Amino acid sequence: MEGIIARQYNRIQKNMIEQYKSWARLVTDNTAPGSNVLELAPGPGYLSVELAKLGNYNLTGLDISKTFVKIAKNKVKEAVVKVEFRQGDAAFTPFPNDTFDFVICTLLSKISQSL
Repeated sequence: MEGIIARQYNRIQKNMIEQYKSWARLVTDNTAPGSNVLELAPGPGYLSVELAKLGNYNLTGLDISKTFVKIAKNKVKEAVVKVEFRQGDAAFTPFPNDTFDFVICTLLSKISQSL
């Protein structure tokens, strides 16, 4: 999702903030403070931002959408929390094996075509 579609999705997701808070608590209940946490396809970044508010984690979000990465980075600034959002493909993550202690993905769709 890019451009206006991503921005509209962001507005819709604001209505799901309680769900994001619930998922963030699920992560904190299952992950030690200081852990490296990866959120795949974070979209506008609501979950990662809520998680950052709950504790000391090394948080990274990886999304294929440049628009979502920009929106998520702005949310981090507004919330005054620390999350690194990067643009990239979840199918080909740019991270070495064993980088993360916990990986979460709440919604990811990929359309691929075999040649």
